[in-house]
Amino acid sequence: MNDRVIRILLDSFFKILIPGLQYTIPLTIITFAIGLLIAIAVAIVRVYKIKVIDQIVRFYVWVFRGTPLLVQLFIIFYGFFININIFIAFFYKGLSIVISIS
Repeated sequence: MNDRVIRILLDSFFKILIPGLQYTIPLTIITFAIGLLIAIAVAIVRVYKIKVIDQIVRFYVWVFRGTPLLVQLFIIFYGFFININIFIAFFYKGLSIVISIS
């Protein structure tokens, strides 16, 4: 590659990188916090063995452990929001996917 092509690639790299980081960093922080809260709640319920809630938590863990991650992503991104007829922005779809992964 010549110098002109390299310069064009380097100039456009930061124009693409900065907007991507503006979505990625807040999404990471939000989903980490929500995932941590869910994990702490599930752990507390599992340790203290609250009967009714423990069954719900066991089912929650069973579903997320028992289904492949790709299936979960397809259901959340394509199926869930279409079935309830709600238009959700891409950011919130991404947020729900990352929460399901964490």
